[in-house]
Amino acid sequence: YMLKHLRELARYARIQPAVNQIEYAPGAPLGELVEYCRRSGMVLETFAWLLPHNLEQPGLHHVAARLGRPLVLVLMRWFLQQGMVPLWKTDREERVLENTEALSDAFELSPADLDAIAGPTRNDYPWSYYQGDAAPWHVATMDFTA
Repeated sequence: YMLKHLRELARYARIQPAVNQIEYAPGAPLGELVEYCRRSGMVLETFAWLLPHNLEQPGLHHVAARLGRPLVLVLMRWFLQQGMVPLWKTDREERVLENTEALSDAFELSPADLDAIAGPTRNDYPWSYYQGDAAPWHVATMDFTA
């Protein structure tokens, strides 16, 4: 859900969500949503973070090269160290074993690394439709309190 939807839900839901699943990656202009979820105690699950444009962040390349780690593992670690859950899937055992390295204490990103990977906010595609009250779908506001 986007911020608009979570605020509406907070008005009438007796039980608030424990998890919010969003498309998120470094540079996404969703800082206010991320902060709202943290303050509300919601875990953020991220999807579509392995899309090619997400792996093009210069800071990600710099940190991965410095650490000698694959881009995917560094990006996965970036999410994990911020308390987010990056969703990933594979049917290859070797990939599962490789990805678990990001879950271990094999390496850690410094605060400077986290900032470098986050990079500047991007207001271009694919997140432009998340700006303000706009969304790629239209949901009429409903009054569930009646």
